[in-house]
Amino acid sequence: MNAFKAGRGVAGVVLACAVARAAPVPVSNVLTVPGFSASGITSNGQTLAYIQLGSSWYPPSGALCTSCAAGTLSRAVLEPDAITRTNALSGLQLTQAVVNFESGGAKFKLGLTVEDDSVGIVLGELGTNQQNTGDPITVYPTLNGARVGGWVRAIVAADYGDTGHLWQNTYGNLIMHAFVTVFRHSDFTNGTGVLTFDGIELTGNTGYDPNLVAVIGEPAPPYSPSTSRVLPATATFSPGFVESPETNLQTVVSLTTSEGTFTNLTGLTCTSVSGGAVYQTNTNVPLSTVEAMSGLKFTEIVANANSMDFSLGRTVNSTNDRVRFFLSECEVDTAGTMDTMIVYPLAGNTRIYNWALELTSPDYGTPSPKWNAIRVSDRHNPGFYGSIATFALSDFTNGPPIALTGVTGFRVVIPLLGGLQADPSVFGMYEIPPPPPKGTMIQVW
Repeated sequence: MNAFKAGRGVAGVVLACAVARAAPVPVSNVLTVPGFSASGITSNGQTLAYIQLGSSWYPPSGALCTSCAAGTLSRAVLEPDAITRTNALSGLQLTQAVVNFESGGAKFKLGLTVEDDSVGIVLGELGTNQQNTGDPITVYPTLNGARVGGWVRAIVAADYGDTGHLWQNTYGNLIMHAFVTVFRHSDFTNGTGVLTFDGIELTGNTGYDPNLVAVIGEPAPPYSPSTSRVLPATATFSPGFVESPETNLQTVVSLTTSEGTFTNLTGLTCTSVSGGAVYQTNTNVPLSTVEAMSGLKFTEIVANANSMDFSLGRTVNSTNDRVRFFLSECEVDTAGTMDTMIVYPLAGNTRIYNWALELTSPDYGTPSPKWNAIRVSDRHNPGFYGSIATFALSDFTNGPPIALTGVTGFRVVIPLLGGLQADPSVFGMYEIPPPPPKGTMIQVW
C-alpha cells in the first residue's frame, strides 16, 4: 500500500546575525477543543490544540501574560468570562481576547528560553468577519521582563494566516475569527550579538486585538495506521458472466477479502464528475456520468475522468473500523497494471483537512471476466476487465494527529500518470458484522 505521509519541518540552530533573515509563517489551520461546527458560527469557547504549518501539525504550549495595560475583554458568548485581561491572554483560549488594545502593550513569559530557531512563537490577533487579515503589531524579545538590546520584529498583514473559523463574540455581538502567525529567533532584527530571550512584549498599535501567544517545538508525528485495511477483493456478479466478452449489465452482489465474504453491499451515490466519458453495456438509455458511477453497476464506467464526488448517505468515523469501502478500476483489453487513484474524505462538499489515500495496482484483487462496453458518442466498444480494492477510514494519512471523523462522502481524483488515466466503475461500502456475543455457560449438576 502506498500512503501519503505528512512532512516534517526542519528546525535549524541559528545564531543571530549569522544567517539570512527568515520571515514569519502564516498559520493555515487550527484544531480546537471542543471543536468548531462544520458550518455556520460557533458560540462556545474553543481551546487551541494544534496549529498547521504546511502539511505538519504542531501542539502548542500557551504563554503566561504578566501584564496588559488596557483594552476590553471579549470572548465567545457561551464561555466563562476571563475576569482579567492577563487571564484572557494566558494559555490557549483561542476565543478569548483583549480588543482595542492600547499602545501600552502586554508582556508574556514563554515558559522556556529561546536561543535558536527550534522554538516557534505563535501570535494570534482577532478580526471581524469583515476583515481579511490581521493588524500589524511590534514584538520585542524580553529576558526577565526587560527588552533585550535593540532587537525587534514588526509583524505585518502578510505574516498572518486566516484560520477561517467563525464565532459569536461578546464584544459588540460581533462575528470574529483569528489571524495567526509563527515567527522564530532569526526573525528578530536591529540588534547585535547573540540573542537569548524568555518572553515577548507586544506594543505599537492601538487597533490590535490579541488573543493568543504560545510556543511550538517539533511537529506531531504523522499518522500511520497500525493495521492496514487496504485489501484486494474478488467479486461475484448478477446476472453473472456467461460469455467472453460479456455484453449484459453486471452488478456486484458479493465481495471476498482476507476478512471473509460480504453481501451487504451499498453503492454510493455519485454527485458530480469532472471530465471523462461513459462506457455502458446497455445502450438503449444513454447514461450521464453521475448515473453511470452511482450504485453497484460494475460494467458501466466513466473512463478518463479527472475527478468525481460521492455521497455516503450517512456520516462515518474512523473509530468505527468495521465500516469498509470498495472501489474498482478498469483496464482496456488486457488485465494488467491498475492505474492510480487518490481518495479524499469529504464533509459535505469540502475536503477534511489533508487526509488522503492513494490506491495503486498492488491494492487491487483478481480481475473480473472480460466484458464489452460501448462509448455512445462514437460507438467505440473496447473490452474491459475490472478489479476491486477495499479500505477503511483508518487507512487515510496526511491529516492531523486526531481521528478522522464526520465523513459524509469522498472525492476520487484521477491523476494522469505516464499518459494513463484510471477508469473507475463502482464505489460502495459494506460493514464487517460485529463479533457474536459471548455465550452463556450452563453447568448441569
